[in-house]
Amino acid sequence: MTESQISPPAVVTLACGTTVLATRGTSAGEFVAWMDKAFADENVLLDAQPEHYVMVGQPDGTHRREAEFPYKKATNLYLADGTVVGRVLIQFGDTAEGFTSSLTVYLPTSCPESVLEHHLRHFAVEFRNWIIASAAARA
Repeated sequence: MTESQISPPAVVTLACGTTVLATRGTSAGEFVAWMDKAFADENVLLDAQPEHYVMVGQPDGTHRREAEFPYKKATNLYLADGTVVGRVLIQFGDTAEGFTSSLTVYLPTSCPESVLEHHLRHFAVEFRNWIIASAAARA
């Protein structure tokens, strides 16, 4: 293969949006521990957000950790053919009353704004439901 046959990777500009949830009565560590255990059961994912019936994620640890959010998870967003089309970074940090979730999605700027807004609403629904399920599991 000659140098002229090699195509450089495309540069994609990403748009970013974040949903922040404040939770009282439990810590970030307690929630993340529950999440790590509960996510072994696909029903937990499906119960939290019906859109999960058509989604599959893969973990990927490359990201920038923010100091106030010591608990973090990241994944790429894939098309059915394996093409990476975005990233998700979820971070959790303790507060005096509980914890804060910082839920960020990165999508190509070529996506309509409605796609980004939809994913932020998706975060709000699923994490609200998981936080409630986590509290119920401790009760």
